[in-house]
Amino acid sequence: MNRDNTDPGSGIPEAKPANVPGGDIHPLYLRFADPEVEAVFETYRIRHTAKLNRIWMVCGCVAIASFGPIEWLALLAATLNLAWFIRYLLLLPLIVALVVWSWPARVRPLHNTTRVAAIALVHLSNWVLFTTAPAAIADIYYLFGIAIIVYTHGYVFLRFAYTAPVGWLASLVYIATMAANPQLTLDDLLVRGGILLTIILAITFNHYHQEVYARRDFRRGLSLRESLRRQLELATAEEQANAAKSHFLAMMSHELRTPLNAIIGFAQMIEGEMMGPLDNRTYRDYAGDIRNSGGHLLQLIDGILDLAKIEAGRLELTEEVVDLEELVRASVDLATSRDLLDGAPVRVDLDPALPRLRADGFKVRQILINILSNARKFTPADGEIRISGRPGPNGGLSLAVADTGPGIAAADQQRVFEPFGQAEGGLTRRFDGTGLGLTLARMLAELHDAELELTSSPGAGTTVRIDFPAERIITDATNGPSPPP
Repeated sequence: MNRDNTDPGSGIPEAKPANVPGGDIHPLYLRFADPEVEAVFETYRIRHTAKLNRIWMVCGCVAIASFGPIEWLALLAATLNLAWFIRYLLLLPLIVALVVWSWPARVRPLHNTTRVAAIALVHLSNWVLFTTAPAAIADIYYLFGIAIIVYTHGYVFLRFAYTAPVGWLASLVYIATMAANPQLTLDDLLVRGGILLTIILAITFNHYHQEVYARRDFRRGLSLRESLRRQLELATAEEQANAAKSHFLAMMSHELRTPLNAIIGFAQMIEGEMMGPLDNRTYRDYAGDIRNSGGHLLQLIDGILDLAKIEAGRLELTEEVVDLEELVRASVDLATSRDLLDGAPVRVDLDPALPRLRADGFKVRQILINILSNARKFTPADGEIRISGRPGPNGGLSLAVADTGPGIAAADQQRVFEPFGQAEGGLTRRFDGTGLGLTLARMLAELHDAELELTSSPGAGTTVRIDFPAERIITDATNGPSPPP
């Protein structure tokens, strides 16, 4: 695994998912169980805190240098020379060298080691000065030691596992040094040692929990990123599968239509005895059965082809200004000529002031024919099918096809809109159907930004309503098609 590989979008490096073994945090050492996740976390943290770390070290150098004037005021000449020699000629050059050395990106993995070394040097130099300074001013270095602990070990971007041992070791060394001082009373030792231990305990507790929270946030980010990646992969795989399915269906539908049209055409010729009379009437009946079956199969293939085009996003609308009254009556005539409505009569009830519509006339006609075909299958001959058109809500337009058939149970109403789905029941099984009519009708309506809704209950018939939005209405003041919304 490339540990320096990062996601350009999130800036979070590649890593194993945090919700699997390996993302657990050790409660004492504060390390991820998986070394790869740990390495990624360190790389990520160092990369995003490098600038702040340099500022922190430079500020530390300034604090060390600024302590010199205090020594000049408080120390004797001999002691001052030693203090300044340690501070300005040994400590500061070493700290500055570590800062400069840690600047290039190639040594970023050693930042923790560099910073801990700098902290150890500061503690060591201050301890030397604390032990060599006169008793009257040793408290200055004691206070300076506390300041070092607060400044260095309270910095949350340092590794807890590195800084905590150094801080505790320095605190214990200071306490041991004070305990070895015969001039220090027991009360003073308890007070100073208690203060030092209280401070190191508080800082250790704070640093520990801040690093735990930082690691948990990092783990949560990795988990979220991995979850999003998986969702994207699933969505991509599903999209590819749908595209492949649509391509296959479209190709197969096209390959089947050509020979099927030939079969239907020859069956019509035989049924009509275009090439001469048939001596046996049974042959002509068989030819009629072939034509009817072929027509049903062709209707199924056409539906599959349209469904594949819509799912693949390749079905486009050829929009025009449509006269709804002409379109509705043409749809009824076409459905009747195709022998789809030889049972129940159809009554057209349109508002005389019905506006024109900006739509694909062929597709709207197909919507109506599919709905009428579905109504015919379930409406008895003594029933009625009614097509109505009225102004719709919000300035739109509504078309409705209502029948007096047996109706559809509420549990089956959603199923009739699924591809190849049909409502359950004895009536459904008695009638032929591809199960694509209402599915295609809804999809074609949605291409027009319209809503297709079904209202039905057992014994009360079924009403299918199409609501076109106001943006598709052509008023008298409109000189042409309305612009797309």
